Amino acid sequence: MQRGDFDNLPGRGKPLDNSDYNPFIDLTTHNINKILVNNGFKPEWIMLSKEIRDDITVARGKLAVVRERLGPPPFSDQDNVKWTFHVDKFKASVQEINTKINKFNFIVPFMENQMVHYNIEGNIEKVINNPSRYIQADANGRPLYADSVSMQSDNKNENTTIQWKEVWSNIKQVFTVR
Repeated sequence: MQRGDFDNLPGRGKPLDNSDYNPFIDLTTHNINKILVNNGFKPEWIMLSKEIRDDITVARGKLAVVRERLGPPPFSDQDNVKWTFHVDKFKASVQEINTKINKFNFIVPFMENQMVHYNIEGNIEKVINNPSRYIQADANGRPLYADSVSMQSDNKNENTTIQWKEVWSNIKQVFTVR
């Protein structure tokens, strides 16, 4: 080494190639996967996992905003109707998330990565007991889902006019959150 025999080796001074090569996969499949990863492609199960986590965060956040706006229980009759309406919306959201979890569990390649369903009542209790934990703030410190949560229940007998303020705030949220 002192004589300089190793000074002119190819790759000297460059980082080692840490790409994982699986000897059980043919070289063509390995190269295709490497190209896809380098161009930002992610497998469907990874994207679905992120979507599930994001959806449950949004659902909890919206329910927590409603809980904060209504104040501590016991609720008045009118507030109880609002709370029940939003809890029903939360239940529907969690049921959709649990459907996505079923799809995720079918396509995930590793059994240890499978997910269990979210317990609806358990999540409602968590939000009731500590709503501030689930409320995310935007850059201005306002609750992230404050504009997207309407405190009116959707009764069919009520006025069905378009609430433009709510429409524009929802459009604004779509473009600022993502």
